[in-house]
Amino acid sequence: MVQDICRKKKEYMLGFWFSVVGLLFGVICSLKAKKKNRTQHDWFILGFLFSVLAYLLIYLLRKIENIKEENPERPDPSYQNAFITT
Repeated sequence: MVQDICRKKKEYMLGFWFSVVGLLFGVICSLKAKKKNRTQHDWFILGFLFSVLAYLLIYLLRKIENIKEENPERPDPSYQNAFITT
């Protein structure tokens, strides 16, 4: 009986630490993605699930240059056709 309670307690603590580490790496990857002009939401999820591997990947990826800086008259393609108007 006592062993079952201790085992369950350890299982809960393992889940707790997985969540803490996941949140930590999610935030770190999200901030790094913002500096490299990549989607923060996606990199938060990748950082939460894959922790160190996701951080290494975002660290090694190049920064995406902003299209508007090169040609300010050109529309942003990410928002083109985003809304359907009737």
